[in-house]
Amino acid sequence: MELLTIFLSAGCLIGLIGVLVFLFLSKSSMDQRKAAHDATLQTSLDAQAQYLNNLTGQMDNLRNSLTEQLTRDSKNMSDRMALQMGQIDQKLAAVHQGLGEMQGLAASVGDLQKVLSNVKTRGNLGEFQLEALLSEILAPTQYEKNVATKPGSNTRVEFAVHIPTEDGSRVLLPIDSKFPGDTYAALVDAQEANKPDLVESARNALITTIKNEAKDVSEKYLAPPHTSNFAIIFLPFEGLYAEVVQQPNFLETLQRNYSVTIAGPSTMVALLNSLQMSYQTIAIQKQTNDILQVLQAVKAEMPKYRDKLIEARKRLGSLEKTLDELITTRTNMMERKLKDISLPEQYRTEPKEIESTTVSKSAIDKAAIEETVETTVDVIPE
Repeated sequence: MELLTIFLSAGCLIGLIGVLVFLFLSKSSMDQRKAAHDATLQTSLDAQAQYLNNLTGQMDNLRNSLTEQLTRDSKNMSDRMALQMGQIDQKLAAVHQGLGEMQGLAASVGDLQKVLSNVKTRGNLGEFQLEALLSEILAPTQYEKNVATKPGSNTRVEFAVHIPTEDGSRVLLPIDSKFPGDTYAALVDAQEANKPDLVESARNALITTIKNEAKDVSEKYLAPPHTSNFAIIFLPFEGLYAEVVQQPNFLETLQRNYSVTIAGPSTMVALLNSLQMSYQTIAIQKQTNDILQVLQAVKAEMPKYRDKLIEARKRLGSLEKTLDELITTRTNMMERKLKDISLPEQYRTEPKEIESTTVSKSAIDKAAIEETVETTVDVIPE
């Protein structure tokens, strides 16, 4: 029993020792693992700390870059905004100026409407425009203003152009400006309202007005041969002229019944340029006639001039013959006479060279020719 107890006690003691050894070994292993784990953890912590430091540096660099970029962008945005605001201010100033000009234009349009609503001022407008065209193309002596073209009548046409003629006689071309503003305005209003019935009615009224004006001009201002056989009615606006000329056979009717031609601004310019060319043509013809008269006079004098030249040539031939005789026959005779003349011995001295007094034939010929030419010029008539 005691032995069993001893064995049991020894077994318990051995088990306890094994447990203690196991616990010791386990603790040592755990300490090693803990140390290794702590080292690994420390290494990881150090690496993470280094990474965090690097990340912090990168974040600082990125923050600085973003700050600089935002600063530049903010400055550029401010500059662009300031430039755009300046441009907007300029555009607003231009718009304000344009509004002022539009107000002035509206006032001018209102004044123009007042002018066009008055019959007398409408007529003055057409007259001023016609006078501007005449003064620009023709000379002041080529047209007259407010002139009575019909003999025995005090009725005066606004303008009369001198038509050039070959004989230089005075023929006047009457030109009168007309502006039926009321009927034309009614036609324009009807066209803008797109009312065909009113358009047709207003157009007929305009044609009737122009026809009556043509009849009045024909009766008051035409009196051939003191005037031309036709007159011109000037319409100061191209739109009005277009409405008149687009009527079928209307211009032919006016020319046939009343001897009146309708002209707008561009047509009037063409007519006046044609008249100016006529003036130049007449002037050229007159100068041509003067030149022909001069040539005829020269032709009549040519036979006389030729006879005088023949006479001068005969005189030159006679003079040349006389000079030849002087140089040869007479000179030889004088030399023979002077040959026997000599000085006594006591009066002789050493001979000296003296200039020859003999005149050469060329010098004599030159002097004779000059004298003959002067004589010929004197005998030729101017």
